[in-house]
Amino acid sequence: MRTQALWFYAIYSNVLNVHAASWTAEIPKTISALLGSCVVVPCNFNYPDPPKKPPAMTGIWHMTDYQPIYHPDSSKVMEEFRGRANLIGDLRRKNCSLRINHLKKKDNGPFIFRIEIRDFDMYSYTENMVSIDVQDYPASPRLTVSGEVKAGDAVTASCSVSHSCPTELPHLIWSRSGTTTNQSEELPNGQWRVMSILTFTATNSDHNQHLTCTAKYQQVTSVQSSKILNVAYPPSIGAQSGCVAEITGVNCRCLVESRPASRVQWKLADGKTENSSSVHSTDGQDSTTVHTLHFHLGLTDVVSCYASNKHGNETRVLETNQRGVLMAIYLSGVAASAFVLILVILLLWKCSRRKKRVEVKINPVYSTAGLDDQHVGTQENIAPAKSCSRGKGPVEDPSAPGGDNICVNSATPYFEEEEEEEEEVDYENSFKEDVYVNM
Repeated sequence: MRTQALWFYAIYSNVLNVHAASWTAEIPKTISALLGSCVVVPCNFNYPDPPKKPPAMTGIWHMTDYQPIYHPDSSKVMEEFRGRANLIGDLRRKNCSLRINHLKKKDNGPFIFRIEIRDFDMYSYTENMVSIDVQDYPASPRLTVSGEVKAGDAVTASCSVSHSCPTELPHLIWSRSGTTTNQSEELPNGQWRVMSILTFTATNSDHNQHLTCTAKYQQVTSVQSSKILNVAYPPSIGAQSGCVAEITGVNCRCLVESRPASRVQWKLADGKTENSSSVHSTDGQDSTTVHTLHFHLGLTDVVSCYASNKHGNETRVLETNQRGVLMAIYLSGVAASAFVLILVILLLWKCSRRKKRVEVKINPVYSTAGLDDQHVGTQENIAPAKSCSRGKGPVEDPSAPGGDNICVNSATPYFEEEEEEEEEVDYENSFKEDVYVNM
């Protein structure tokens, strides 16, 4: 019974040893690499255990037609790979990694690893061939920004690129200043990743700005990725806000910067609130909005613009500047009233003058000479008398004998003929007139 148990154990151990020590290799099937850069093909291999420690091993990489791209004897290497392909792995540690520098477009493979163990065996791992995907340009960096970007808070952004040449790391450059941390790590399938982490404090001015990460390679090739920052911040009322008073009323303007857009109310001095007459965006993103209000003159001397969103609020008091306009309107009214009053006085005075002149012109002149007192004033007892106009002498009657001058009978009304004179308005001597007195 014990003998049978030992026999089964021996058989099981041999099976395990054969499985553990077979001709196997771990090599990626395809590796992406940048034209002109280098590529490192990770390789681990295994072989059956020899009866004794092998004195020497030779590692070779060759094409499918067995032309070597790497051999310890460089004279056996294909000319186009000579000096560019190197075995960088330690064969005694079963590492067969290969490095190819200055990649060319035709360095696409496939390539096969071969091991030769002196005094034991040799083997080509044809089932583990590797091909190189030689790319003209590198892939764009992967850019991420963590969480909601809010003004005043710390923001973390990361930028990473994968590459195939661990000795020629791409240089990552940020478009914004801040604190950066760089790190590199190995990935599966012959790739490495370099990452840069940027930390900065967001501000209002960061909104709608591009955050750009540029990956620059030693081959003077660079690629970049960008993200537009959407920064949330409380409202800020600009200094351009103000009121302008006109005859038609007062127009107030409130310029608000915020994200998300703010709710704006106008508060008058009496505590009443008014909504904006109109609202429009100046940047197309609703982060900068202009709110306007129109009201009649004399309603209030100051108004307040109150803006708020979920991140905060702000109030700015604006003067209406309407006192100057009201004073100008008042003075204009006083001047107009005074002008109208002066015109009315001048018209009344002129009408009074004309009336006096008409009365003087049409009043008849009678003589009362030769009548006794008791008959004075009666039309019937008035005796005809000679009356001559003052300063002109008697009126000449050509029909009288001798051509004597006679006076016209004053019983007949006599109207003086006045010479027409041009009427000149003299405000200084307008009330001085010569009145003719009939004697």
